Amino acid sequence: MGQGHRSGMDAMLLASLVAASKPCRVADLGAGAGAAGMAVASRLETAEIVLVERSPLMAQFARRSLALEQNARLGSRISVLEADVSLTGRARVAAGLADDSFDHVIMNPPFNDASDRKTPDALKAEAHAMTDGLFDTWLRTAGAIAKPGGQLSLIARPESIGEILSACGRRFGGGRDHPVASACRRKCCAYPGDGDQAEPGAADDAGTADHA
Repeated sequence: MGQGHRSGMDAMLLASLVAASKPCRVADLGAGAGAAGMAVASRLETAEIVLVERSPLMAQFARRSLALEQNARLGSRISVLEADVSLTGRARVAAGLADDSFDHVIMNPPFNDASDRKTPDALKAEAHAMTDGLFDTWLRTAGAIAKPGGQLSLIARPESIGEILSACGRRFGGGRDHPVASACRRKCCAYPGDGDQAEPGAADDAGTADHA
């Protein structure tokens, strides 16, 4: 169909930051077609993944991917939830994102500056362009749905690290951040709690912090 954001290396880097030696629940916020979440499920046989996506069309793409014969072994451990990451309080819980319900939250939010050249594809533009207060909004939800001691991993531009750390506030603490060099000037940040530690692999320079 040629619509929406095309997943690439970012999704695989993000998936590589999730590690667990026991059953775990993982929320992929702004999952799009679900590449990162499905990669986690493929790597970790005891992981249960919830793909959270507000666009009905992208959620449909995720469901179609899960319906492929090649992904049959993953289907029972992955669900698609159409919900807006920016929802708060009772509205968020009613949409299916309950408090303290995930061991790991991953996200690859829109991180391009709004002034950057935009694609004519509306879905791609929505997936790429950052809006004011975006990190605070997404991290507020991540902090609410992650279990105490849970882990957060995200991808963003290096110049956004100040805003990210500010948005973490009391939700996540004890942070250490290290840039990941890439042609696209992007950054992977992992914020593990007291449980299993991520083994980043390709993203070996990931930041860490404890969940409050």
